[in-house]
Amino acid sequence: MQNDLQDLQTTIYAKYQEAATNIPVQKNNVRKHSQEMTTALDKQGEALHKEINSIIRGMKSAIDDMDAQHIAAIHVDKQEESINHTIPDMTQVILDPRRLLDTTDVCLVSVHIQDVEFRSISAQVQVILPTFTTQDFNREQIHQQIGSLSKLVITDPVERSFRNHGSSQT
Repeated sequence: MQNDLQDLQTTIYAKYQEAATNIPVQKNNVRKHSQEMTTALDKQGEALHKEINSIIRGMKSAIDDMDAQHIAAIHVDKQEESINHTIPDMTQVILDPRRLLDTTDVCLVSVHIQDVEFRSISAQVQVILPTFTTQDFNREQIHQQIGSLSKLVITDPVERSFRNHGSSQT
């Protein structure tokens, strides 16, 4: 019994005192480590967001370029000006014969409508507009791109030592 008491006082009690002293240090280390992991995760998230934003900006720029090419290809301004200039002339060509038809004056000379020049609008460029197709997000792939977090492993040598000590007493 004397040996057990001495073992308890010198060995086991000392281990518990050491464990009690280490707990605040371990808490501090856990907080510090958690903060480091959180900071690393934030940086990885920022890098991923930056890459996504860069891709989106590139695609928007490509859309702007396609718009400019489309406008240039169809000569929108010239075509619009030509059509808008032709409409009043066409209106006048339509009104003149109508006036003649509505009149009862037989002395008026019959007029043949010269609409050949209006029969066709200048050839228009055919354009197949681009499309944007969305994709479903694959959470697993995104998770893999961000990184992985290892599992927490806890070993408690004091508790194991106490269990081992207790089992040798029986």
